[in-house]
Amino acid sequence: ASGGILRPVSGTFVGPDAIRFFRKKQADLFFMTVTGLDQSNGLTDPNPLEIEVKRAMIQAAKQTVLLIDESKFGVSSLCPVVPLRRIDGLVTDCPNALDRIPELRSLALEFV
Repeated sequence: ASGGILRPVSGTFVGPDAIRFFRKKQADLFFMTVTGLDQSNGLTDPNPLEIEVKRAMIQAAKQTVLLIDESKFGVSSLCPVVPLRRIDGLVTDCPNALDRIPELRSLALEFV
């Protein structure tokens, strides 16, 4: 465990201890999900504490892969996570992801 405050709803650790933990680590890949992805607001989540941990994990990783199902396309949540350009790969079941979020076309993403 990374330490920090456990959020039972999501099963994640948040807070300064969790952020500090990930800032001291290195990883080749970070697989991440978000609550929403839309053209106007990009990647969004409702919880600012979880977002700070995700940002620390993105900084620690050489590559970040977004795992997102079709139900999250076109959804915008409370807070932005990171710009889409920070994502290196995309795993989705959305058959028309490039049509729904045209900005994805301009990124050098690997699609699965």
